[in-house]
Amino acid sequence: IGQIATQSSAALARRFGIDLVRALERARGLEEEAIDPVAEIIPRRIRLRLAEPLMTRHGLELAGAKAAGEICTLLDSYNEGARRLVLNLYRVDGVVLQLVGGSGRAHRDAVLWTKVLCERIEAEANGAGLDLGFGVDLVEICAPVVEVLEGQVMDLDPVAAAALASADALHRLADRLS
Repeated sequence: IGQIATQSSAALARRFGIDLVRALERARGLEEEAIDPVAEIIPRRIRLRLAEPLMTRHGLELAGAKAAGEICTLLDSYNEGARRLVLNLYRVDGVVLQLVGGSGRAHRDAVLWTKVLCERIEAEANGAGLDLGFGVDLVEICAPVVEVLEGQVMDLDPVAAAALASADALHRLADRLS
C-alpha cells in the first residue's frame, strides 16, 4: 500500500480504475464504506417463541391465529392495514417454511387474517408441502405491504352492507386463486 499511496489519485484512477482509489481512501479513513443490508427491513414484525415445538397442523393454526391477532393489534396502533402477511415457521432443524396470504385491500381484521392463514396452512398440508420435521419452535409474522387506513363510514343500508361483504369475499377468493 505504501508504494501506491504516494501516487496521485488521478494517475491511479486512469491506470487501475476508480475502485482502487476508493479502497485506498477507505483504508486511510477518508471515505466511509456504504453498508448494504442483507435482508429487507420490514418494520411490522412479530415473533412468537414457543416453549415446545409444534408438531401438528392444529397447533400451527392456533399459533397463526395468535400471531395474526398480535400483528393486527400492532397495525391498529399505527392506524395501518396490511395487504399481505407472511407467516414464517422456523423448524427445529433450521429450515424455514414460508406461507403468504394476501388481500385485495388493506385491513387489520384479525378474524379475517386468521381465516386466510389457516387456509394457507390447510392448502400446504393437503398438498403435502408442509413438512414439520421435528417441529416448529418459532413463529414469525410480518406485514411487508401496509397502507394507512382512513376512517370508514359504515352504511346502515343492508343492501350496501351486503355489497361490502361480498366485495371482501371476492378479494379473498382472488387471493386464494392467485
